[in-house]
Amino acid sequence: MKARLLFLFLCLTWSGWAESFTPYSRDSLKKGDWFTFECVNYYPYVAPGIKEEIPWRAENIRRVIIRATVTDRTDKSISIDYTLDNLYDCHNDQKKQGFYYFDSRYQQDFAFKDSVSGKQILHATYDRKSGKALISDKVNSLYSYSKAYIPFGVRQEGLSTYTEVSVHDSLDLEKLVIPTADDLLTGWKKDVPNFPVPNTRIIEASFPLPPNTEFTCCDFDIDASGDSTIHKKIFIPYPTEYKVGKQTTLLLTPGDSIVQDKKLYTDTHLIRYEGRGNEQNNFQYGYRRFANLYESDIFVFDLKQPEQMEKAFQPRNALFQTVLEKDFGKMDPYWRKVFERTEQYFKGEAILTYYMHATDKEAWHKSGLLNWQAPPLCIGQSTYRLCIRLEESECCKLLLFFV
Repeated sequence: MKARLLFLFLCLTWSGWAESFTPYSRDSLKKGDWFTFECVNYYPYVAPGIKEEIPWRAENIRRVIIRATVTDRTDKSISIDYTLDNLYDCHNDQKKQGFYYFDSRYQQDFAFKDSVSGKQILHATYDRKSGKALISDKVNSLYSYSKAYIPFGVRQEGLSTYTEVSVHDSLDLEKLVIPTADDLLTGWKKDVPNFPVPNTRIIEASFPLPPNTEFTCCDFDIDASGDSTIHKKIFIPYPTEYKVGKQTTLLLTPGDSIVQDKKLYTDTHLIRYEGRGNEQNNFQYGYRRFANLYESDIFVFDLKQPEQMEKAFQPRNALFQTVLEKDFGKMDPYWRKVFERTEQYFKGEAILTYYMHATDKEAWHKSGLLNWQAPPLCIGQSTYRLCIRLEESECCKLLLFFV
């Protein structure tokens, strides 16, 4: 216990090694500076099959990202242009097993109507001394788009095959931006813009943003000389994988404060983290060893029948759930969902791989293991977008990424 307290005390002294943060005031803004802010509208979960709200969710949400760029600065004024950076819209159908989806980053997949990213919404000029808006030049900022209907289940890669069913929608970007733009500089705190509008926040900038996440850990680069301790305070808008040095990757959520037990690593070469956010990182460390051990069992054996596949997965599934519940019951829901989905998609990949090489494919069909319509493989029931490409050589490729 004393050793742990001493270690935590030393971590506090390491804070001086972290990069210092210099607040960026409104008067620090210069021509070319920019920042993006996100405006979010949450749709209610009313669709069949949805039982819980997913943190940092990708479904039942409309997310609009606006870029504000300083275009001019004089002794008395600052001019800012507001443009559309991205519009993402996804909501489940209330009566059918599917969802409506749109993302302006993938324009080739959707129908547009005189709408493009980068569209200017507003040009505003502010008084530098008071921060008040002097002039606001508005433009025609109606953004029209069509959301494609995508049924739950796995289909061929690409959305173009779904566009026969769609719903048209539009958004007045001017109404969305003006409440924020009018009071942008008058509400600017000492280090970041203040957004009084609900569900609006800054997510990125060309200048330093106040840190919201902190960690202290070791870089395990064998070529490093001297103390390998790294302490950083950073800003992140979403949960993310963060590479530390050459060998370490942390799973971070805004608000985390993670400290590695350096003495334990020095004495035993085991890795353990403490502080807020320790659960997903400790689980990740153990999960890699666990996955390497059991994946070799799954793919080394020649599993010709689906019953053999089920039996091969039983010890892996049991251990995974036991460890998750017993040791990591308080894990952040987002990362828990990530680990659970990773396991489920791994099993789906293994089943598909053996099925593609099976001589008795009918037995695999009858087993029910290839139920691609069931959660979590049905698109829209997770925080992932999943595509499967079947090549002519009967090899399969799983494409999995966050939307």
